[in-house]
Amino acid sequence: MSNNRKITIIAILILGALALFWSLNSARSPILVSNVKAVKMNENMYSVYLNMSNAGDPDFITEIKTTDQNNAFVMGAHPTYGIAIPKGSSPSFSSDGAHIMVNIDGTSYQPGEFIPLTIAFENSKPQQIKAIVEDPNARKMNMGDDATEMDHSQMDHSMHQAGAGIEVGSDQNPPDIEMTVAQNDDDTWSVRITTRNFDFFEPKTEPLAHQDGQGHGHLYLNGLKLQRMYSNQAIIGELPDGKHVISVTLNSNDHKAFTVGGEPVSASAEIIAD
Repeated sequence: MSNNRKITIIAILILGALALFWSLNSARSPILVSNVKAVKMNENMYSVYLNMSNAGDPDFITEIKTTDQNNAFVMGAHPTYGIAIPKGSSPSFSSDGAHIMVNIDGTSYQPGEFIPLTIAFENSKPQQIKAIVEDPNARKMNMGDDATEMDHSQMDHSMHQAGAGIEVGSDQNPPDIEMTVAQNDDDTWSVRITTRNFDFFEPKTEPLAHQDGQGHGHLYLNGLKLQRMYSNQAIIGELPDGKHVISVTLNSNDHKAFTVGGEPVSASAEIIAD
């Protein structure tokens, strides 16, 4: 074989490898999904919790469906503003915010088995994921980013409440919160909150027992949990165009929401991103 022919073959192989590398990387979604878990609520319903990480531009989740005969829907998200994923964010479907519900049709899943799901995005490629079914007798389960002990069959699925909240009477110096939201020059958003009868505390270990008037905030976008707040400030990455609702609840060290009169101690603001 001549040297020229060898050089030609090598060049073709290199170009082929580069084309394959480019195609694989171009198909990779900037939104990564991890820690996908399913918890049995009753004979016909499972809750699904997961973590996301968006290394790309802001996006929307447009559809969540099962890849079998079951039916999936989102509970706890804003009914009209949609499930927005900010740029550079790490949100989660969690027990105290928006999460996925799967209605089982004639299927029985055992602990360790998987429920197949597909998540479709407005801009990113769809992702096929598998939610591992948790043992219902396990005492601790990872709900998004919160490891807490709960009886999931009795969980309150109302907005921003995971299990029973911590009720504080009006005569007990209940915590209170006010919030301001402002858009920054780089299209991120600054969230600042002012609290009364409440001290921020970031534990070094988990879990941590409840202490009156002490804890952290849970930050939400259209019902989707974005992060915890261990201080009175947070930054939300660039958002998709449109209306959004930013909310913060005050939570105890054990992640339960403080409530007054049965309602979570929270603040919300409607914004418009453009």
